[in-house]
Amino acid sequence: MPSPFLRKIADFARSPQGRKVATEAKRLAKDPATRRRIDDARRKLMARGGKPTAPR
Repeated sequence: MPSPFLRKIADFARSPQGRKVATEAKRLAKDPATRRRIDDARRKLMARGGKPTAPR
């Protein structure tokens, strides 16, 4: 049995609003500018060894 949190996520994903968010995410994933920003962030993370910074 899924946890209440996962059930809420699944319910949202099946809702009209959730489908709209998923469609928008897919559109953004195909956008060259968005892909470039993601690639830049990935490169910066890998440049510092992929280690998270200490909380301040």
